[in-house]
Amino acid sequence: MSEDPRTLGLAVDPGSDQPLYRQLRAAIIESIAEDRLSPGEEAPSSRALAQSLGVSRTNPVTVQGVPS
Repeated sequence: MSEDPRTLGLAVDPGSDQPLYRQLRAAIIESIAEDRLSPGEEAPSSRALAQSLGVSRTNPVTVQGVPS
């Protein structure tokens, strides 16, 4: 089974004690640090990312608003 390209290889754990938006932010940062996400690479919309990860759209939207 191939990976959903809309997730950019990201994953979150709904059973974790850490909020989903923080998991998602950490996964994005890790993907950039490990060169799995390239500068200028088109990211999926917040709606597509949320749907493919099975989370509320609020989570990707919140990540966009969290200061680095």
